[in-house]
Amino acid sequence: MTRSDNRLGAGAARADRRIRPEHGQRDQVRSCDARQPWPTGPVTLLGDAIYNMTPMAGIGANTALRDADLLRRQLIAVASGERDLIPALHEYEEQMLD
Repeated sequence: MTRSDNRLGAGAARADRRIRPEHGQRDQVRSCDARQPWPTGPVTLLGDAIYNMTPMAGIGANTALRDADLLRRQLIAVASGERDLIPALHEYEEQMLD
């Protein structure tokens, strides 16, 4: 183990001793109905801005990455002149909500 590893290990051990269930905070997790499709315009959403999900396991981040890739593909097609913006965004939104 290197010297920095020892410091990290000691710091983690101290933090572990300070963490107690009675010091925790309970957050109420709420949910909502799934969003229905909307008319496509020049503004769209991605990731947990649109999905009904709890803040656990990085699901929001993972869906945001997936959505960003879907949107990126559509915007490349628009930039290259293969697609018009609104139909490209509409296809992205359909794929996103699938």
